[in-house]
Amino acid sequence: MLKTISSGFWLLTALLASIAALAREPASYGERIALRGAEWAEGRMDPALTVLSGIDDRDNVGEGGSQAQDSVTQWQAQVETLEAAGGPYASGLEEPLADLARQRVAEGRFGEALALYRRSLHILRVNTGLASPAQMTIVRAMLELQRALGDREGLDDLYGYYYRLGWLAADDEEGDERWRVALEYLRWQRELLRTADSGDPDRELLELFRLNTELLERASAEAAPLGTRQDLVQSQLKNLYLVQARVLPQVRESLSVLSPRRSRRQELLPEDVDRDRLLSLQRSAVATGAELLTSLAEQAESPVARAALYRELGDWEQWNGSWRRAEEAWRRAVSLLQDAGENDRLAEWFGEPVELPDNGAFWQPPNDADVSLVRAGFDVSERGQVRRATASVLAGRDSASILAVRELRDVRFRPRFDAGQAVAVEGLERDYEVYH
Repeated sequence: MLKTISSGFWLLTALLASIAALAREPASYGERIALRGAEWAEGRMDPALTVLSGIDDRDNVGEGGSQAQDSVTQWQAQVETLEAAGGPYASGLEEPLADLARQRVAEGRFGEALALYRRSLHILRVNTGLASPAQMTIVRAMLELQRALGDREGLDDLYGYYYRLGWLAADDEEGDERWRVALEYLRWQRELLRTADSGDPDRELLELFRLNTELLERASAEAAPLGTRQDLVQSQLKNLYLVQARVLPQVRESLSVLSPRRSRRQELLPEDVDRDRLLSLQRSAVATGAELLTSLAEQAESPVARAALYRELGDWEQWNGSWRRAEEAWRRAVSLLQDAGENDRLAEWFGEPVELPDNGAFWQPPNDADVSLVRAGFDVSERGQVRRATASVLAGRDSASILAVRELRDVRFRPRFDAGQAVAVEGLERDYEVYH
């Protein structure tokens, strides 16, 4: 009898510990720690939109030799000739100015290059109109230069112009380009929020969600390609991750007595209107994200595309504390991959535990001076919870090991799947970057 009671007690203790773990706020993985060498496209400008090469390699610049100097002399002569014939806004003047700007970039003289591009852009607007698509290449180059110079305020203003221009200049044949511009603008707005460069984060996060919603509705009304709609859904999901992290995410399947967040809900409601609206959005955020992914999965024709969306759905539910819904979505993804014979992809997605979210929603490329490196050892349960975490510092601050363990305990994982079932993994060893 005592043995039965003791066994039941330990089972209850384990169950309560599991529920309590889910009741804690999940770590915003990527914000304070990330796997060594981790990279997400979310943290950087879309490389398909870049027009300058080698702009980040300031140690590998030079005058370019006599041939480059001859070209500079030629472009300067063209500028003088055009100005003499047509004045400071002569048509065609933008081309040699842009050529000169590119040479200044090659020399590492970014400030001069930006000034030349600004003048080239102004001349182009005067001669071809405010909505001329010819501006796009120049504006993209200016975006790269503003970033390299660290002018975040100027960069934000330029991104706003870039977004407006992308919609004004695009026609029906440039639909893909228009959507790419919009997606890059949305990504930039999240970058501002991640780097604390936002002046009014609550209002700007609300505006970001609203704009993404409008773009989703427009893409649906225009019957945009499924890939475009999927990119917009992924963008909105990242917005929702930020909403959840900013406003203390709710755990939908936890016992209320174990979730302090529920009892504090009324105390968290502020007087600020934007914060109140954000709290209202947060209350439906989990369902909104799940609906977006489920709806898109039903439209996907490829089993791999459907599996990817169900994997994302599982990740979203897991991060928000709903193991049952997460497992259901993941098992659908696994089944789709198995039926399609996609064994390599199955191993890639479900062969080992994965830190969540695995989309870079909270990650921004850090300053190397503020990064430590630790080696962590831990187990991951079949429910994606970390157990027995330890860490040692490989490089950087001594406090990094404590921070890494604290963060890891709250990181939620997509567990390993074997034969269609989630399984525990013991003895994991991984190197993490720690951001101070």
